[in-house]
Amino acid sequence: SRPAARALLRHLEARALAPVDAASLGAFRFLLGSLVVIAVIRHWAKGGIHDAFVVPTHFFAYDGLSYVRPLPGQGMYFVYGALAAAAASLAMGIRSRMSAGLACLLFTYAHACDKTSYLNHYYLVSLLLALATVLPLGTALSLDRLLAGDRRAAKVPSWMLWLVRFQIGLVYFYGGIGKLQADWLVHAMPLRIWLPANGDFPLLGPLLKWPETPWVMSWLGAAFDLSIAFLLPWRRARPFAYACVIAFHVVTARLFQIGMFPWVMIALTLVFFEPSWPRRFL
Repeated sequence: SRPAARALLRHLEARALAPVDAASLGAFRFLLGSLVVIAVIRHWAKGGIHDAFVVPTHFFAYDGLSYVRPLPGQGMYFVYGALAAAAASLAMGIRSRMSAGLACLLFTYAHACDKTSYLNHYYLVSLLLALATVLPLGTALSLDRLLAGDRRAAKVPSWMLWLVRFQIGLVYFYGGIGKLQADWLVHAMPLRIWLPANGDFPLLGPLLKWPETPWVMSWLGAAFDLSIAFLLPWRRARPFAYACVIAFHVVTARLFQIGMFPWVMIALTLVFFEPSWPRRFL
């Protein structure tokens, strides 16, 4: 009925606008900025900038982005240096929105120069930096507030926190949907190839050689991805769910060498904890 629908909408609106502690989003801002700084340092130290932008003589453009090209010579070192500075400013909470916007533009530009360097977690970082550009993530645990002498516990509408949670949870859920197909669940591919090649894995090495293990891990991986975004908001299940997050990403980081993605997800999934968790931690 219409009265029931209106009552439901009013209830949802009240829940969405209800103030919550901004500390969780402040910690999210700090972790996101810090991880981008670490990624830049890591990429620079490993020679990734030189190999990706100085050595190649041809770059493969995305459709509609043929005009996006790397800066000539050593120019991309300047881009990555500016990116690290913007990300550090974001982490510390100095002009958070402006810092996030600059970091988003520089990060996205660097990875739009050549589509052969695409990784889905690069796309995720661009999306999260874009969110940080429009959300007031500097309202808590920021240098700006400290210098202003404002020590009050800042509040934000709960929809802002849930928007960030939604973006993180979407990564897991769509990963699970991608596993709902015969290659993964019926044929256990590509785990049937990958797992036996990692027989030297500490403690788990012998298990990875068992013929049944690829199927078990395939089904567990799909179940994890499809359920974890719903378990983390549940207070009683959260400690066990987050333990699964850590175990899942530590194992995948060791098995598959997928860069910083596991550590990004371990850190940023903390946004599912209670909004005031950073204050309790500190």
